[in-house]
Amino acid sequence: MTTMRPSTRATACLAALAATALLPSVAHAAPPSNDDFDTATEITALPFTTVQDTTEATAAADEPAACWRPSGGASVWYRFTATAHGFLRATFGTSDHASTFVAFTGERDALTAVPGSCGSRYDTAGRKTFAVAAGTTYHLLVSDNAAVGGTLHFGLESVPPAPNDRFADATPITAIPAVVTDGNLARAGAEPGEPVPACAQGATSSIWYRYTPTTTAPVSLWAGAASAAMVVYEGARLDELSEVRCTPPGPAVFTATAGRTYHIQIASDPDQAGVVDLHAALAPALRPTLIGGSERLTVLRDEYFGVYPGDVLNQPVAAGRIDFGDGTAVDLTAQEPGAVHRYAVDGDYRVQFTVTTLDGRTGSGTKAVQVRSHDVTTTALSAPATARLGQTRTISASVTNTRYDETVVVTLYKVVDGNSTEIGRATQWVPARAGRVAQFPFAHTFTDTGPATFRAVAEPQVQGGDDNPADNAAEATTTVRPRAAATS
Repeated sequence: MTTMRPSTRATACLAALAATALLPSVAHAAPPSNDDFDTATEITALPFTTVQDTTEATAAADEPAACWRPSGGASVWYRFTATAHGFLRATFGTSDHASTFVAFTGERDALTAVPGSCGSRYDTAGRKTFAVAAGTTYHLLVSDNAAVGGTLHFGLESVPPAPNDRFADATPITAIPAVVTDGNLARAGAEPGEPVPACAQGATSSIWYRYTPTTTAPVSLWAGAASAAMVVYEGARLDELSEVRCTPPGPAVFTATAGRTYHIQIASDPDQAGVVDLHAALAPALRPTLIGGSERLTVLRDEYFGVYPGDVLNQPVAAGRIDFGDGTAVDLTAQEPGAVHRYAVDGDYRVQFTVTTLDGRTGSGTKAVQVRSHDVTTTALSAPATARLGQTRTISASVTNTRYDETVVVTLYKVVDGNSTEIGRATQWVPARAGRVAQFPFAHTFTDTGPATFRAVAEPQVQGGDDNPADNAAEATTTVRPRAAATS
């Protein structure tokens, strides 16, 4: 609520006019007669229209701020007492200044903005429709935020409710696809007993449609208004409705059963209410794809797999299944939309997968995958236990390979204070053979005394590298002594 103090502005205005009467050589324009809340123009019959000059309009210190309108600015007031429940439409867009409109109920010291009554020349095209109740007095404020004023064209009229405002008057959808235009939430309310949408608890403006399909099929419904919730119900009467789907906002997708009548509610908060179009269409088929897994599958590590539903409507996944083609399968759920799997044997597999969205649509697909595990092992790095400064000795890496014939590169590093510097590289063809050890020898000249640490790393030359890099390296240390003393 907004609190207003009893105004002394009317008294101040009379005093100012009396003072200026003593100065006939100076002309002062008076503020409009409805410049203050207490002197609001009484509207006794509808439709009502008026044109007035608000150039000298002011704003009382206790004038309420509401909607887009800050306190202050050139403003005028109107007052109307509704004789019946219904809807009023205020128009002010043809004025020559940037006017803003809002309706209030209550008394000057306790005003409350009417839900859905906020409007401006730019945001609502200078017209605003709002609900009224019989016997309630509405205080209508029209203002110019820039405090300039000008020629105000203001109108107020009664407008009928939306044709499908009531459940019993639901607009029929006779065939799909369909676009039902000109639904108007601004001229809609909530009738007694009307269900509150689970996904839009604050939505009290709603309009209704009904649809009875002749064939069972997935259906997509959406409103041409981003702020409106779309709700689908089963049930023949208002007091027995059961919610099928509720989206706030977005498409409501569900499987419509032939011969069953569905009631469709489009609902919004009064402040967001406006004109909406209902779009109804058959929901498109899912085009699922298998996701996850690395570029190359291997028996040496786990892989994550999931199913992307390929749904242009982006509906939640309810269930699914992946058959990995190796005798194992996993069921998917909304909570667990994927699974970790490791193949036991290299080979070619045909993965089959299905997915079902919350609305009941199901799609499936297959994908051929290859499992190829590449793994070479550096079993040892042999280096002399001791050497003399300046000596050239052999350092040799031992490499085994039991999976696939590989071209293997071994890189030799010298490690100093944890930093590795490459000092050699060798390449060999290493056939896959159990019990065979390939030697990669390096000739190295020792240039520093003290301990010298070497590290050899083997890598198969295959896209993706080694699938088990943990066993690709080995280290060895040589103690380097000074040169032997020369003998005479």
